[in-house]
Amino acid sequence: MALAVRRYRVEGEVQGVGFRWFVREQARALELAGWVRNEPDGAVVLVASGEASALDTLERQLAIGPRH
Repeated sequence: MALAVRRYRVEGEVQGVGFRWFVREQARALELAGWVRNEPDGAVVLVASGEASALDTLERQLAIGPRH
């Protein structure tokens, strides 16, 4: 079991499209802990901790984003 903590900054169309909700739901499904917030410049920043393999999966999902 390899535990890790990672910080992500996602830019682009990430505010007003349910991105934070999407991140929360993905993290819960992957049994990760952490937080996510909107930044004043329009980006979303998040910190997640848990299994390294789950964080790898989350990172791939962040690149895709929500359907909207």
